[in-house]
Amino acid sequence: MSSLKMPSSQRPAITTDAPFETPTYGPGGTWSIYCSTTIDASLQTVLTTVLDTRNYHSWNAFCPHVDVDSQPAPKPVLPIVLADIPIADLSSTLGAGTTLKLHARLDPADASKRSKTALVVSKFEQFERDGRTGIRLVWRTTDRLMGLGLRAERVQDFIDNGQGGVAYECYETFYGILASTVKAVAGKALIWGFGAWMDGLKDFSERKNEA
Repeated sequence: MSSLKMPSSQRPAITTDAPFETPTYGPGGTWSIYCSTTIDASLQTVLTTVLDTRNYHSWNAFCPHVDVDSQPAPKPVLPIVLADIPIADLSSTLGAGTTLKLHARLDPADASKRSKTALVVSKFEQFERDGRTGIRLVWRTTDRLMGLGLRAERVQDFIDNGQGGVAYECYETFYGILASTVKAVAGKALIWGFGAWMDGLKDFSERKNEA
């Protein structure tokens, strides 16, 4: 898909009837979690917030810590619209081919309960929607053993809304024989987590934009 199709303001929800296709794994997912919002900040401000893993603790209650394990050599050039961001050349900045681990909180009431997920940025590209510039950031799981029974890929689209803000659209789709088990065990935690991620990104980016 070149872009997502969902309401402009959607609290995190789960669908099993029509899971979203992902760029790597395509159709056939077991379920998806999805959400969207409008962020009153520039595209560069919002993307800088997401790409700069050094500051996740400042805004991301769901995944407050990120380990960047490796970067491709040479590091791929960022999309044109992001060419001038000051963090472009930092080793901690996400880009196509970056491998990372997200430290996710599974219990909103207990910050000590966390899981680590190994990921790779599988797509990072610029696109156009209705004449507006967008950026798509995608990462997928890389655990080979778990991948036999579970695969997941997350898509985040950031689209200039033409009014000085960004339409943010996000989903993650789960595949494999263990996907239903993950939904039963962690579905509620992920609904909270995706909401915390989206709300934190919106609040932090808007405050940065006003500074």
